Amino acid sequence: MHAELVAAPTADLWETLKLVLAIAAPAVGIGTAVWKLSKRFRPSFQAKIDPERQGVRLDVKNKGRRKGQIRLVAAVDDGEGEWPSKFAGLPNGEFHSAWLGGKENRHLIINAVEASGPFPPEVRVLVESGKDSRELLSPALVSHVIHGLPSNWPPRESGGDSI
Repeated sequence: MHAELVAAPTADLWETLKLVLAIAAPAVGIGTAVWKLSKRFRPSFQAKIDPERQGVRLDVKNKGRRKGQIRLVAAVDDGEGEWPSKFAGLPNGEFHSAWLGGKENRHLIINAVEASGPFPPEVRVLVESGKDSRELLSPALVSHVIHGLPSNWPPRESGGDSI
């Protein structure tokens, strides 16, 4: 009789432990996956163009916690031919790649070259980031002037721009 009293709670205990483990294991797995995703480089981009079509602002936000590289930014036409432009505040008005730290936000101002006139309606912003990510953005028209504003872009790092 004494053995039956001990065996019953042990069986219930094992059933309870199995239930807890069945619930906890997927929760730990999902939590680990979310944590790993938040640690990677996750850039997001938004492009805006001013009403005179003289300036484009590219906002770059790294939503991840790991640093990553923005390798290329260019104003291009529909056929992805580069449109003459200058990057405000960058040496010689030329784009250079840069590393963005975790959760870092930056922006670039791309100005149309005066001799070429304003950007055409079909202008796009090409962005290459990370190891092999490539995005072609259509800038949204905004009501305020962008042309002539400064960029907020990290200086060129000595020692090369490779990944």
